[in-house]
Amino acid sequence: PFPCDLSDNLVREEDKNRLMNWNGLTEEELDKVLPDLESSDERGKNALDFLSHCLGKEPDFHSMGELLKHPAFALNRGREVEASEERKEILKVVRETNKKVIEIDDHM
Repeated sequence: PFPCDLSDNLVREEDKNRLMNWNGLTEEELDKVLPDLESSDERGKNALDFLSHCLGKEPDFHSMGELLKHPAFALNRGREVEASEERKEILKVVRETNKKVIEIDDHM
């Protein structure tokens, strides 16, 4: 949304002023970010909420951990999921697979 020259400098003065006095994105601008998103379904609501928190005047996330806890990153659609439990299961399978690969490699 902000035109730049070849050196990545903002071209328009009003864009420079807008960034210096950032108040976040309007709902209309958010709709342009994800034009095909259905904001009526749970995934759409979560995505728009996530973007508004990230691109707001004062970002609400202060760490990657906080950011990843947002419902937009839930692994199953339409319901809250304790993603960390599912990640633990995935990591367990990966570790077990790695052990088996190492054991096979050691026997060769």
